[in-house]
Amino acid sequence: MIKMSEPSSNSELIAAQNGSWGMFYSFPARLLSYIGAIAISAALFVFPSAIADSAENINHSILTMILVSTSAGFIHGTGFVPRTLLWKLLFSPLFAWPALLFSLIYILF
Repeated sequence: MIKMSEPSSNSELIAAQNGSWGMFYSFPARLLSYIGAIAISAALFVFPSAIADSAENINHSILTMILVSTSAGFIHGTGFVPRTLLWKLLFSPLFAWPALLFSLIYILF
């Protein structure tokens, strides 16, 4: 079972919590990302017709964005901090939260 209340012994996570990204790597922020990623995954599993009318008619650009945002939510939610700047920005809540919100709205409405 994943214990999310305690920060991992990962020195980069501790540095992210203490540095300029501090509030974005707190427990409530990571929990929000994790719950958002789980909600998108569940909604996509329950309502696959929101993305594809049939096997031949799939909106690949929207599906790619949904899968990347879900990945970003899971990565941030578990507390993993990438090393390179590009991955830090892509998997940060600055990208993940708006993308998760857009994905949830797209799937449900």
